Amino acid sequence: MGRRILMGFVVLGCVFAIRPQSSRADNAQAAVQKVMPDALAALERMGEHLKTLKQFTLSAATTSEDVLDSGEKVMIGGEITYHVKSPNRLSLDIATDKRERRYFYNGKTVTVYAPALKFYTSFAAPDTTSRMIKEAEDTYDVEVPLADLFYLGTKGSKADASNIISAFYVSDSTINGAVCVHYAYRTATANFQVWIHKEGEPLPCKIVRDIADDPARPQYTALLTWKTNETFAEDVFNFTPPADAKKIKMGRGKFAASKR
Repeated sequence: MGRRILMGFVVLGCVFAIRPQSSRADNAQAAVQKVMPDALAALERMGEHLKTLKQFTLSAATTSEDVLDSGEKVMIGGEITYHVKSPNRLSLDIATDKRERRYFYNGKTVTVYAPALKFYTSFAAPDTTSRMIKEAEDTYDVEVPLADLFYLGTKGSKADASNIISAFYVSDSTINGAVCVHYAYRTATANFQVWIHKEGEPLPCKIVRDIADDPARPQYTALLTWKTNETFAEDVFNFTPPADAKKIKMGRGKFAASKR
């Protein structure tokens, strides 16, 4: 069975200032072992802005690499859609080449539904989105893509800026018609890249993450589309089971391990 890269990215941040553009090669060479203040500042501004969003939709076109036991890599495509209402409402649809899942969080419980299996399960959850995500991952081994968006800068979390050992500006890039500033970062366990909108809201346009301590260096990529002026009815965050759906008891890793 292939070793599956977690669908998430480590956004670790601390005020945004774009440094004067130079050649990509010069930037990379100069910053290999340095943490450049402007790169950390960009993440902080992005993180602080994300905390101000009250209701939003986030869509992502994703690709992830599975590394087979033979060492061969295969690419897995997917689509993710979040509907979020701060501080404690979230729905999430995940559809990849391997599986489909739907998540509903209403401030009290989380329900996970597997449409192909016709199974769903629920568990009691904490009263904020960030705490819910930590509970889902730590207790139930439920994989939440792009989870670090919800607890940027939290001390002691994997989104703590002290984990970064290299950070630098790469270049400006055009993504979906918008100019985005490309930064690269490294921690002891992962390399990641973030493209942030240069004008307007400092939202991430794209992220790429790889696992540095895996010799095969599998990567996860997400191309992001934001709608930050959304309003949602309460039923968006509550699950109504189809007539043919069966409720099962939640067990650690039960849904994460399934390939369908």
